[in-house]
Amino acid sequence: MEDSHSIEAHNSSVSCVTLNFDGTLLATASDKGTIIRLFNPANGEALKELRRGSDKAEIYSITIDVDSKWLGCTSDKGTVHIFSLSRLGIKHLKKDDEEEEETKVVDEKSKPKNNKHVFKFMKRFSKYFDSEWSFAKFRVTDSRTICAFTKDQDLVVISADGTYYLAKLDTKNGGECKKIEEKNFV
Repeated sequence: MEDSHSIEAHNSSVSCVTLNFDGTLLATASDKGTIIRLFNPANGEALKELRRGSDKAEIYSITIDVDSKWLGCTSDKGTVHIFSLSRLGIKHLKKDDEEEEETKVVDEKSKPKNNKHVFKFMKRFSKYFDSEWSFAKFRVTDSRTICAFTKDQDLVVISADGTYYLAKLDTKNGGECKKIEEKNFV
């Protein structure tokens, strides 16, 4: 039997939780909706903190692609934020067949970079200025939405108002995703 442990994820209530495909990475958001925190679920270790924005938001969904390279989140602000997990250096390492996979943070400078706050030089005064901001964004109609990534690293967004979006993620430069398709299926 494995030991259980608790994770002190946020100061306020957790509103959204997701695991990556192989269960080695846990992402959480609070009801404040400004920060997404990443944890190793095997040991509860805090790995990274991602900043969705500075205004309170209701997080509708968090998703991690099958290769754990990208994290997307949707909120009531009508913006899908996409973070480069590979830039953060989060790797899933398998020691050997008898041991479980473990999530580690390693330095990889050649990967796509998430944005930093313009006042990042003030990080010694507040963690806010040193947070990882989104690598890319995609704007949708202001409706409850969920998102996912295709095997080709495109972004799919479905909204409660019946709209389907397909967008191209520029995996090298980030920025605004290019809308490929928009259909209303209701």
